[in-house]
Amino acid sequence: MLDIEEKDMPGVAYRIVEELSAKALIKQEESPLLMRALLLKHRHVQEQEASWFKLRRSNTSSASALNVGQL
Repeated sequence: MLDIEEKDMPGVAYRIVEELSAKALIKQEESPLLMRALLLKHRHVQEQEASWFKLRRSNTSSASALNVGQL
């Protein structure tokens, strides 16, 4: 299925969606959703964990600074 002559990701995604639709593996109305999912910029789990950790760590630091100020 991935042996195609396309040079860019939108072209590859279009061909994949067309082939899946032609083989009745997806419904015609699902094609735009699948195209969007294939072309959407994805974030990796490690990126999400790193940003969550930084956010949590900064909140903890702020809370610690508030507690020190109250002493």
